[in-house]
Amino acid sequence: MQRKTVWLIVICVVVLSLVLASCAPAAPTAPTVPTAPITPTLPTAPTTPIAPATPVAPSTETPKYGGQLAIAPLGRWTGFDLLYRSVSGYYPIGQTNETLLSGDWAKGPAGSNENDWATASPIISHMTGYLAESWELPDAETIIIHLRKGIHWALNPRFEASRLVNGREVVANDIVYTIVKTYTAPGAYLLTRTMPEERPVSTTASDKYTVIIKTQKGFLGSLFQRVGSSTGYWPSEPREKYGDMRDWKSTVGSGPFMIEDYVDASTITLIRNPNYWQKNPVGLDKGNQLPYVDGVKIFSITDKSTRAAAFRTGKLDHLGGRSGGLVAEDVNNLVQSNPGSMTKALAGAAFGIRLRMDRPELPWNDIRVRRALNMALDRETIVKDYYRGNANLTNYPTTPYRMYVTLGVAKQLNEWPEVFQEAMKYQPEKARQLLAEAGYPSGFKMEVIVESVADRIDELSLIKDYLAKIGVALDIQPKESGVFASISQGKTHKETIYTGAGAMHYYWESWRPGAPANVGMINNPAVNKAITEFSNYFFISDDKAFRIMRETVVYIAEQFWVVPFPSPHEYVIWQPWLKGFHGEYMSGTVNQFSFTTFAWVDQELKKSLGF
Repeated sequence: MQRKTVWLIVICVVVLSLVLASCAPAAPTAPTVPTAPITPTLPTAPTTPIAPATPVAPSTETPKYGGQLAIAPLGRWTGFDLLYRSVSGYYPIGQTNETLLSGDWAKGPAGSNENDWATASPIISHMTGYLAESWELPDAETIIIHLRKGIHWALNPRFEASRLVNGREVVANDIVYTIVKTYTAPGAYLLTRTMPEERPVSTTASDKYTVIIKTQKGFLGSLFQRVGSSTGYWPSEPREKYGDMRDWKSTVGSGPFMIEDYVDASTITLIRNPNYWQKNPVGLDKGNQLPYVDGVKIFSITDKSTRAAAFRTGKLDHLGGRSGGLVAEDVNNLVQSNPGSMTKALAGAAFGIRLRMDRPELPWNDIRVRRALNMALDRETIVKDYYRGNANLTNYPTTPYRMYVTLGVAKQLNEWPEVFQEAMKYQPEKARQLLAEAGYPSGFKMEVIVESVADRIDELSLIKDYLAKIGVALDIQPKESGVFASISQGKTHKETIYTGAGAMHYYWESWRPGAPANVGMINNPAVNKAITEFSNYFFISDDKAFRIMRETVVYIAEQFWVVPFPSPHEYVIWQPWLKGFHGEYMSGTVNQFSFTTFAWVDQELKKSLGF
């Protein structure tokens, strides 16, 4: 890799400064539960990347109907039955099956610009009703959903499942059926990802358009978010007839598009739902019937060069986005080959070594060892020379997305506690001193499991070189993707695993006991208490919920349960003929690529550019 070559050259000539720091500070105290709202402090924006990032103003052009959007999300889709995955896990289904609530497009860049919709954004004040017209929370254990009248299941006469439903109206019994199934059916997504106390006590329809959900006390907010904005809804008829909806031809939804064709590991073709209910909520074209395009073609292209070639030749209208694998060097090359293309920089995913914390005999159960492991990395040099400046020192434990900045959760390095700032600096001598104090003057051996992907192996190779300087011998164990997923999901790694660093997320899955993403096996009383308190206010009071997150994320940072690697900036790029798009990735909490509902294709411009 070019980055690796540059790094190897630089590492031979860089003279590293050795800085002696003071003795270890006292252990951090547990976070306190908030009692009253506070005004969040807005941190400084992240460092501007080198690659071009073009701000896009709301369009002043009159949208035109017709044409087809072509996108290529990174990776393969993993199925069609929403009983077993969230809408975000089956991203094509997010365009066919709707949630009760979703992000308000009018509060994004197309409208008031209160939210950039660059990532999952669970701010209740930025949500609006989709299948739900309104909702009530009359007490601490009740959710009342009032459905929007006149929404119908899409009818595609080609398929038996769709004919079975026959375009009937979406009613309360459909919502009840979906919720009950997703919390009770064996292997169901929400059954396997929630604790018993988070699940509904009862779900009933009081009339044709009203759903009443009873919850357990203390979990009203988290349950409301799950059923409100993370669950895609479907009718009962196909499941009752076929037993499941794993076959793509069984997919029936109420969204802007319907699945017309599917080629395994190749393409999914979506066509416009002619009876879709939603009108454009903002702009000069406010009130226009949505969607504008006739359809969406979703390509599965895993090879980076093939994806880039498809964009260069105009076969793709959009490329990249959150976890889309598009870095600064890629974007610069594409802008040069496709003049007029628009770009936007996003905060990249955070990767790191996740330390297993449920085995007392492992060295890193001593916090001095965890601090030492972090001090061993020269993140500034990695950002400067390996990523050529196009990365953040760390996006752990929060990513600098605008949502988290606005809520005061994300911080710049100089805003974190001194003990965290100290550990993020390159201090190998101090690291060796801490290891000696902890009883490891000669270091130790540490095994790490990693997915056999070039970027991950390269990153770990750099980490290995740095850790060797403080006496820690890193034993890298690459695993094929399927095996790695099995180990990660089963938590069968012996010591550590290199994966997503576990940046702060509203489900707290990196720290919640029993959660699939808690590969560090964290079970911390202070964090557990915060999770419970957050669950009570989440999706009800932004002020109360995110104050708990702000306080607890500082505590988590001070625990050093992760050795994070610098996070390269990621990008989205789109063709000049893709209009009504401003770099949005996800409106709300799970609706990936929701822009396809609102964007349009300037077919005349596309033709004039020779595509």
